[in-house]
Amino acid sequence: MLRFLNSSATATNLTNDPEQMSPKHPASLTLQSWLYGSSKMELRLQVPLLQKELQGHMEGSLMETKAPVFNQVLAPYTRFAIKAGYIDKIEFQADIVNSTAKGTLSSEYKDLSIEVTTKGGKKSKLLSLLGNLVIENDNKQGKSEASQTVSIQHVHQQENNMVNFVWGTLRDGLLKTIKPEIVE
Repeated sequence: MLRFLNSSATATNLTNDPEQMSPKHPASLTLQSWLYGSSKMELRLQVPLLQKELQGHMEGSLMETKAPVFNQVLAPYTRFAIKAGYIDKIEFQADIVNSTAKGTLSSEYKDLSIEVTTKGGKKSKLLSLLGNLVIENDNKQGKSEASQTVSIQHVHQQENNMVNFVWGTLRDGLLKTIKPEIVE
């Protein structure tokens, strides 16, 4: 479960009046919050509400946090846990066309390490060692921190709300960034 503290939001053009709501004049939401009370997050979302299919644009950032904070929300989707490390910055942007978000997620991090489990749920020292070797390679690109940009793509499911859609898009990018190829 995601937890946001000290949040503030501004919404504009929230209307069902077709003369005021259009792709050229979408509803706009700007959110500033602290994810788990430790990382400043900003999100800007623009969506023309009267379209049959979900359309729009999202962008934002997450700043300075200990990487293990993501274990709470990544655990159901992975076979690894982040043991240590620090994320300096995550920035993302995506266009939403026909209920599908496509864009990029860029991250800067340092000193990441993970612990991998087998499909049966047992800790695997060998897979953890191999996974950390892959991550260490990323961490040591001749600079004090690693950076990576990945493509993101996520389809909105009608039964999910907008928060789930935005989080699903970001989660997919985070998994591509942190999950070493050895953990499949």
